[in-house]
Amino acid sequence: SGPVPTVVGFSGIGSFVWTPSSGIQAFANPPGHGGPSLTAISADGQSMVGFASGGVTSSDPFVYNGGVSTFLDEVGGHVSVASAISPTGNIIGGDIDGQGTIWNAGVPLRLTRGGNPVGQVLGITDNGFAVGSTAAGGYIYDPRTGLTSLFDSWWQLQTGSAPPVHVTSVNDVYWDGEMLFFALSGSSAGAGISLTPP
Repeated sequence: SGPVPTVVGFSGIGSFVWTPSSGIQAFANPPGHGGPSLTAISADGQSMVGFASGGVTSSDPFVYNGGVSTFLDEVGGHVSVASAISPTGNIIGGDIDGQGTIWNAGVPLRLTRGGNPVGQVLGITDNGFAVGSTAAGGYIYDPRTGLTSLFDSWWQLQTGSAPPVHVTSVNDVYWDGEMLFFALSGSSAGAGISLTPP
């Protein structure tokens, strides 16, 4: 089946996959779509996500695995993107018409905070924690509670103390089986916290 991709991306010449042994290779258009953009790859290299043009005013999110592109349910959306994938590829994050969305087993969950939509999911774990940013600051979706919160408030609730600076964006999240690790804007260092898994 060939070497497993380790990097994906897109540029003016189209989407590509890169492996150490074969270098950069073009990524083919998903059936019935044009202009695919690959945005993320699972840590195991088996699944890639992105979006492709479905018409003049639409883009459709997809996951590519085993040589097959599968489009994700957009629940009535028109401009949607898959932009994050968990390490084993079981959960996908992105947005539907600008609203942060998680696809778990292909079923979309559109994220809100206080009844208002939040922005695109930027990172997601295999156990369902999702992160991103809003105009008010970075956010986190906690699957243990089913709530999306501003990261500053969530951090204080978990640790009993406020983060040292206001977190403007949570750019990625990783779960190692015992701790969550975050890539944060507003701080020059990552952060980790030990939690009981959902």
